[in-house]
Amino acid sequence: MNIKEYLSAVQNRPRMYLEEERLDYLYHLILGYVGSNLANEKNYKEDLKFVSYFSRWLLAWVRSHMNQNYEPKTMIWYHAIKDVTSSENEAIELFFKLCDEFFQLDEETLKKIIDEADV
Repeated sequence: MNIKEYLSAVQNRPRMYLEEERLDYLYHLILGYVGSNLANEKNYKEDLKFVSYFSRWLLAWVRSHMNQNYEPKTMIWYHAIKDVTSSENEAIELFFKLCDEFFQLDEETLKKIIDEADV
């Protein structure tokens, strides 16, 4: 199962995967899942795409849609989402919305968005 499929399962039944619906817990769950796939040589295209581009694409998205002057404290993607939302529920909803958008884009489009945003 690649990260896109895994995230769909988590979104459908979050309490099956997370003790509490918190974005930082979700981040660590994803980090472990993708890390395990990569360590076990399950080099799914979607996993590599997520690891390679999601943080920078998210930063470009935040600057484009929420705050053009946003400067992240770190490049850990969940910090950026937490910075632009007001609750855990809103943060998790935004994360899954952004994942849907992210996975629809091909790598060339992602690279172009990231380069244009100078991220």
